Amino acid sequence: MLRKQQTKHQEADVWQFQDAKAQLSKVMDTVQTTGMQTIIRNRNEVYIILSKEQYEKCISPKDSLLDFFMNAPCPDVDLDITRSQEGIREVDL
Repeated sequence: MLRKQQTKHQEADVWQFQDAKAQLSKVMDTVQTTGMQTIIRNRNEVYIILSKEQYEKCISPKDSLLDFFMNAPCPDVDLDITRSQEGIREVDL
């Protein structure tokens, strides 16, 4: 039995374990055409099937915080990211 379920990221196909097992090639084809597939076993979502491309995207190193700010889509904001050259502050303890 295949049913549609909304997730935060995308619409996912949800399969009962026994159906996914019996129709594995269909599950794999669906992964390639529509994306992530969820398999439920004993009423729990226990398996997510991704294509190799989707998996690689998930585990690839993310940009650094500096890269994020440098590439942020805010062309009208001039962000000064230089380090302060001030000396060490004195703190009363």
